[in-house]
Amino acid sequence: MVALAWLWLALGVGAARPGLARPGGVLDPVARCVEGSPGCRCEAVPADPARACWHPLGGLFGDGGCATRGQGDGRRDVGQCCAGTFGAVGACGACTCRGDRGGDGCVAASASAPSCGPEFQSEIESISPALAARMRGVTWKPGCPLALEALRRLTIRHWTPTGEVRQGALIVAADVAEATRTAFRRLFRHRFPLTAVETMEAYAGDDDRSMAADNTSAFNCRPITGGGGWSEHAFGRAIDINPLRNPYVRGPLVLPPPGRDWIERAAVRPGMIVDPGPVVGAFRALGWGWGGAWRKGVVDYQHVSRSGR
Repeated sequence: MVALAWLWLALGVGAARPGLARPGGVLDPVARCVEGSPGCRCEAVPADPARACWHPLGGLFGDGGCATRGQGDGRRDVGQCCAGTFGAVGACGACTCRGDRGGDGCVAASASAPSCGPEFQSEIESISPALAARMRGVTWKPGCPLALEALRRLTIRHWTPTGEVRQGALIVAADVAEATRTAFRRLFRHRFPLTAVETMEAYAGDDDRSMAADNTSAFNCRPITGGGGWSEHAFGRAIDINPLRNPYVRGPLVLPPPGRDWIERAAVRPGMIVDPGPVVGAFRALGWGWGGAWRKGVVDYQHVSRSGR
């Protein structure tokens, strides 16, 4: 289909056809974009017109990074940027890809160029008295390995699977708050979608409820799943990302149970964590580990942690 699109363009008849960008663009079989449409904007790379860039809306096919045309549907090249410029979602203007797998994503081509869509925003705050009152006896209790004073509330803007931008919040240990912000900034630039980002008090500290809601969460003073001792979440140095789309698997056990529909990892869908990919790349750059790489009968696709456990 791509080769046919280039043939149409070479013949000078492509511009008027539905689904084609103006001359210099390509047929996009995913979004069927037209020049200036809110879904996408297609442009050829000046140095190599055969390698046209595209940018899927809202993390389509798993990560929302840049991909090179001519590599199937782009899923084989998760998170990889190609050289050159492209129009960002909403046709906001010329932008350039920076970095590669797990890199910093898309930025304005110059200081005078318009911003490539919404900007990432975040804030790190101490635990307020009101929040501490909600946490006590729910997600925190006496005997937990960290005092409330050693925790921070991190608010972030994030993309959703439907292409919206929302604000969410995580509670993490103070000593990883800045690093966590850095990782989520990179995910935002890649337009990696997060279904929900709410602190665990919203689910009464119930991990099963949070997972079933596909909620991305961090601190929760609880034991290890299926074992003894404190979970890394009790130390505020672990995050579960889109747990429905990235389930915990131990033999026949799948948590949350509806995550069974997401066990097949080869067909990458929005919000799934794969390696290579933006989530693994962003946290690996911090020295964190991913539970999707675990073996010995347990795989935890949703889980990233500073210790790697």
